[in-house]
Amino acid sequence: MLLPKATPVEWLAQADPDPEHAFNWWVQHPNEIAMLPLGSLFDVVKTGLTLGQRILMHLTVTERRCPCFVNLDLGTMYFLVPPNSAASWPADADAEYLGEGMWLWVPVPTRVRRDGTYWAQAPDGTGLLHEPQSLQVALTAARGAS
Repeated sequence: MLLPKATPVEWLAQADPDPEHAFNWWVQHPNEIAMLPLGSLFDVVKTGLTLGQRILMHLTVTERRCPCFVNLDLGTMYFLVPPNSAASWPADADAEYLGEGMWLWVPVPTRVRRDGTYWAQAPDGTGLLHEPQSLQVALTAARGAS
């Protein structure tokens, strides 16, 4: 579901139990990451970096607009999906579903510099997320291309 357009920082801050705190943190620390809970605004599918980059190549142009970020230190990539969509995600060692009850370090949406933790595709403020089914199709294609 797309929401009325907010700034990307405003939208992402809504995941925090105290959105104003998250928003102010990122405004005051524009190169930092914040710990956000999963399960209310979004969940994530976590992959290794190489597999994640191959998944991106198999998504349609529209799907590539959906938010995903990279943690270079861990060699991981995170695709934002609708909350509580775990039931539609198969148990998978290469692409782990993380949801409600978990917390994740998330970069400010303006952090696109290719170091540390950064957005490969930042949220646009509308609430656009990856559809799990499309992500599964791209994951299958990415594995076949390896």
